Amino acid sequence: MKIFFISLAFMLIAPLSYTQQKKTAIPNTAMQQQINEVKNDIRELEAEIKEAEKNDPDEVAELKNQLAVMKKMLAMMDPSSSPSSPVKPVKKTVAPASQYQSPVLPVYLKQPVTAPTASQARNRLLWYTGKKINDSTLITMKGLVVQYNKKTGRLKLQPDKKTDPFNKIVKELDKSDQRKNELIDMFIKMKNGALYYPDLVNALALYDDITKRYGAGLKNYIDIPQIFPQTVAAVEYYPAFYAGRGPNLSKIITDTVPDKFLQEMGKKINELLKKADAMEKSLPPVDAFLPPPLKDLSICSSCDSGIIKKEEIEDSIWHKKFSGAEEEIMQIRLGLARQMALMGMDDEKIMRVILETKVPARMLQKARILYDRYGKDPRYIKTVAPIILGIERQHQLLGITEGMGDNILASLLSFDYEKYMREQMGLKNYNLVLNLAQHIGWLRQKALLGAADDANASYSKLKPYLDFNRFNLSLDLDFIYEQKNDDELEMRASGKIATKDKVYVQLYLDDCTWRMRLWNPDYFTAKADEMAMPLLVNSGQKTIREENDKMATYPYSGPSKVMAQFPDFKISFCNNGQSDTAIMTTLNYPVDGDIPVQTSFKTYKAELLALANHMFIDINKLEGHESEGMNMALDIMTSLSQPQVTNPTGNPKLDKLQSDYHLRKTSDDFKKQVSTTGLTEKSVFLFQANNGSSVLIDKTNDTKHRIDENSELTKGVIHLRVVHDPVTEN
Repeated sequence: MKIFFISLAFMLIAPLSYTQQKKTAIPNTAMQQQINEVKNDIRELEAEIKEAEKNDPDEVAELKNQLAVMKKMLAMMDPSSSPSSPVKPVKKTVAPASQYQSPVLPVYLKQPVTAPTASQARNRLLWYTGKKINDSTLITMKGLVVQYNKKTGRLKLQPDKKTDPFNKIVKELDKSDQRKNELIDMFIKMKNGALYYPDLVNALALYDDITKRYGAGLKNYIDIPQIFPQTVAAVEYYPAFYAGRGPNLSKIITDTVPDKFLQEMGKKINELLKKADAMEKSLPPVDAFLPPPLKDLSICSSCDSGIIKKEEIEDSIWHKKFSGAEEEIMQIRLGLARQMALMGMDDEKIMRVILETKVPARMLQKARILYDRYGKDPRYIKTVAPIILGIERQHQLLGITEGMGDNILASLLSFDYEKYMREQMGLKNYNLVLNLAQHIGWLRQKALLGAADDANASYSKLKPYLDFNRFNLSLDLDFIYEQKNDDELEMRASGKIATKDKVYVQLYLDDCTWRMRLWNPDYFTAKADEMAMPLLVNSGQKTIREENDKMATYPYSGPSKVMAQFPDFKISFCNNGQSDTAIMTTLNYPVDGDIPVQTSFKTYKAELLALANHMFIDINKLEGHESEGMNMALDIMTSLSQPQVTNPTGNPKLDKLQSDYHLRKTSDDFKKQVSTTGLTEKSVFLFQANNGSSVLIDKTNDTKHRIDENSELTKGVIHLRVVHDPVTEN
């Protein structure tokens, strides 16, 4: 039994000893005392094994197992106690190549070009008017460079960068990898930054998603469909002579192509034009479209590992319904323009195919309505903004009329996201406000939409949400222990213990649930007492039957300060049908404090803590679990002494955050596993955290239970209360 309790105690200090002794080999006084106790236990166990080998061979295997764990425990606590192992070489990771691909394809020019004057702009390329640079390239009076590849049907366009409202977005998109690395650096510099690793992973996924969405809308090329594939084959069959030189020529000379074939093509072109006109006339009212899919900005969405892909599919389906008919009409007209150019038809006719349609103007109007309805709601902005920009961009590339330009960018930036979040803070919507990845994602979109250079995520911009994530935890304990002999009271002991001052805590993301931790300590450098809750013994007394058979009462005279290991919380604000949990753990005296010595039964000192711990520990559940406890201790030794990156990313900094996060998470998970082995049933709190309320948790359990045939915990009340208490500016 003693071994199990040592294992349990070690569970609570192991994370600390690992991180601290990585930094120094000089143990403090309390740690040295524990080391000495473990060494003494090892000597006693070795002697017990020798005795068992003679008298009780069946026990030897179990005792040797315990000895092995104890020695590993000692090696963890005191590295000097065991010979050093050779240092294993660290496998270097190489940062992966960038996955980012610019949406802007280069337009190749042999030399710089300038926009022509009206008198110089006398050439045509498809429906564009301007000055030809060569047979496949033209520049318009507005400085739009048009480059057309007849064979592929790809039209590449380069607007004048000085007047292009999308140029700054493209430049920011090109910094995508840089911004991701800056984000990783920000988390590295934050206190407890590794504990935010799940938020960082979600944020990086959002970065990629946002980059993909905005990139798709800002591409500078149009792939014109080939609506009559057989035409090319037929034309190439005849020995036609090509006008111009090079692969990007604009048309072919059809003098050798039979007139009948050209007439048939002309007929088909007219039929398709009529079809496009009919489709355009049958379009529904411009404002008759469904709302975009509503995004869940809360942490609940992260419970689904495939949420980004699902959102992409949902948005694609909606987008097709929103503009699919208009896009089909434009595809027909663009394809006809390509076909007519291929056949060498009149430039004026080609221009009319594109210029006569009202679809581009309709889409601009539709984009404005889309913004007015949904562009000011953060639940739609990730879908709406790239689509609106894409419509405006296509309008710009077609070179037909003026679009919305900077006006639409200013409109998209005018949405006050911070005001919306302040409203959610007022509603105590923790599940939304505490989702850091969403805030980081919005800041990324804000930067892409042309906000100031410092619009990307930074600690100062996240600080309001971090400050909001603070709560005050109070713990009140009230117990009565009784011991009887033949129903006659032999001893009654009581105690009332409570948190001394405000104990500030905060929530950290853990998968798709929340784990509560203390607010102040740095979990990677703090001492043991800094990661525990200070409590005060407010009162306590012990009544015993003395030699004269009379009852005598002694007040508690031990240290007033005790420490409670921080409970293990698992909280979800999602409607998953499961209870939230808080697992209470045992009390102890401060690591650096004096441990009271019970020199007389007629005093009440060290006993109080041992009796109070009956509120948490059911010794009946521990019987027969010594081996299990030792094996758990062995598991945690192995895991904590060899922290590993479970999912290498190729980015050394990100892998370091991942390693530190999993080290702490593994420690907490093991602590929970051990705790649930011997705890009283009621020391595991089941509740529903109150999202939307200042009082997050308010729960009382009574852990009273029979200890053995002579003793009983007649009262073991634990009152746990957690109230929102955010940091406020002075």
